[in-house]
Parts: sequence; structure tokens; C-alpha cells
Amino acid sequence: MMKIAVIGGGIVGSTTAFYLSQNKDFDVTLFDEGVGQATSAAVGIICPWVSQRRNKEWYDLVREGAEFYQPLISDLEDDSFYYNNGTLIFHDTLLDKLEKIAIKRLPDAPAMKSIKKLSESEVKELLPDGFTAKEALFVEGGSQIDGKQLVCLLKDKASRNGIRLEEKKVVVTFENGHYIIDGEVFDGCVMATGAWINQTMDGLLFDVRPQKGQLIETKIPITHNNFPVLMPKGEIDILINKEGNVVVGASHENDKDFDLNQDEAVIASLIQGAHEWIPELTRDDVVSIRVGTRAHTSNFSPFYGPVSSYPHLYVASGLGSSGLTSGPYIGYILAKAFVEEIESWPLHPDQFRIQ
Repeated sequence: MMKIAVIGGGIVGSTTAFYLSQNKDFDVTLFDEGVGQATSAAVGIICPWVSQRRNKEWYDLVREGAEFYQPLISDLEDDSFYYNNGTLIFHDTLLDKLEKIAIKRLPDAPAMKSIKKLSESEVKELLPDGFTAKEALFVEGGSQIDGKQLVCLLKDKASRNGIRLEEKKVVVTFENGHYIIDGEVFDGCVMATGAWINQTMDGLLFDVRPQKGQLIETKIPITHNNFPVLMPKGEIDILINKEGNVVVGASHENDKDFDLNQDEAVIASLIQGAHEWIPELTRDDVVSIRVGTRAHTSNFSPFYGPVSSYPHLYVASGLGSSGLTSGPYIGYILAKAFVEEIESWPLHPDQFRIQ
């Protein structure tokens, strides 16, 4: 029986552990400190098809990630974390261009379902009372994910399948072809520690830096939660969660290292940004604030796959704000790599190694 350690219990690590747990030839331990995890603090919007990023490998990854949610739901036999109410894309000048991008991509992206440009009056019918309506592009397949709920579900299912969960921070040491973790010897290892990837294994460093993200959850009178996600131009997105609360976020702070403190200036900025869409929103409406740390590379590209010269070692990091879109698919592929050869790794970790 092969002993495998998974380091990091965010979306990638938890998905990897879940799929590894389905193979009785593996003895799996998931180590997770759980501090500052990006997944649990995430807004969780799945709508990658209108992105203007020119990185083809990145787009292929997030497209596959969006498609993967239906197989994941089937494998988990649970869709309680997944809400498909569509997404409204707003932009003052580029709406026609974004529509053309989406239409061109639709044949290879069935999860997108359909795209339609809506007038201001049509958008108003889809939004709660008190929200500002503007012309928008409606993407039917756009969805929202409860990241914290999904991770808990993955861990619970994996535990029931027999994996061991260890809530602690660990460091990996490579000796004689094996991985030593907390005094225990493992045959294989998956490092999915996000922004903490460079603190995970002695002598292994990648081009990864932390990015702080803060979002707010507000309590304003809304009668139900089956509204689409709002994706305006700029930094913030707006969604209504299963409790009927409005979530606004998230910030992208590149100079805060691993700081997890709430910042009132950032909170004020999020509220100000939301005023265009929810004019009556105030600081008193905020009922909770979430803070997490994302991982970014210098070129904002994620990476995942094997690490040269280290047998049965797989890593993933740099997912940034699209982590809930691509993370489950990456976790599935990393687990799959232990049972069959993966032909290609388009975003190979070796491209991002600095030591």
C-alpha cells in the first residue's frame, strides 16, 4: 500500500484527498493548518468564459475547471454547495466585445449554456429591489460556490473513505526517495499550500507571493437567494448567498504579506464600490468580514504537476482569484497522476521554480 501525504486542506488539497480516498491501494493523510485559507474566504464565482486574459493555458484550465463541477457533484452525490443562477456581466464600453468573446468560446464550453444581452429593464427584473440596473450580458451557466461548504464536504467524504486528517502545520523533508513529515515516512506527497508553498518543503522554492483578500457580507432586506451574480467592471463582484445576505468583494492587496487583520479603509472602499449597484448600503449593514490569502506568481499564472528530481511529488499554487474555478479540476488531476501517466502538464511547476 502506497502512503501519500497531502499538505494543505484548501480546495486543491481537499479534492486531491477525496479522489485518492476512493482508491483502496492508497493510505492517505491530509495535513492542514487551516489559517488564512483562501477557499474559505472566497466569493466563489464560476464564470471564466468572458475573461480577456490572453494566456491560453490559463483559459483552458479554467474552462476545464468550470466543466468539471458536474462530474464533481456526481462523485460527491451532493450539490448543496453549488448555485447556478447565472451571471450578469457589466461594462460601460466593452459589452459587445465581451459578448463576441463568449459566443466564440461557447461551442467548447457547454457549461456556459447560453449568452444573451439584456436591456436595463430586463436586468431590473432579475435583481432585488433597491439594486441599480444597467444593460448587461447574461451568462446562463454562471454559478456561485460556497467554498467553505465544499471543502468541508470533500474532507467529510474523504474521512468516511478512510483517510486520516491532521490539523497541524508541517514541513516536508526529502530523504532517500521518501518524504518525512512529522516523523512519519511517506512514499508520495502532494503540496497544495497556496501562498505558503515556499514554507512547505526544505530546499524547494517557487515564484509565488501572497495576496490579501477581504470581503464583506451585508444584511439588507432580500426575500430569497436565487438571484444572479453581478460582475461589474473593476475589482468587486456582488452576489447573494444562501442566507440571503449580499456579499461584496474581494480586495486584491499585494503589499500586505500574510496579514489577516481586517482593514477599515479597505472595507470602506468595498462599500463605496458597491454603492453604484446598492445605493443604500452602509457600514452598519455589514454583518461579517472575511480575510484570506491568495497565491500569485509574477505572471499571474497558476502551476500544477510533478516536480523534477522528486519521485511522486506533485505541487499546485498560484491559482489567485480563480482558485474555486480551477482548484477541483487540478486536485482531480493530481490524484489521477498517482494511478496513470498524465501525458502533458501545460502549466508545469518547473517553469516556476527558483530553487
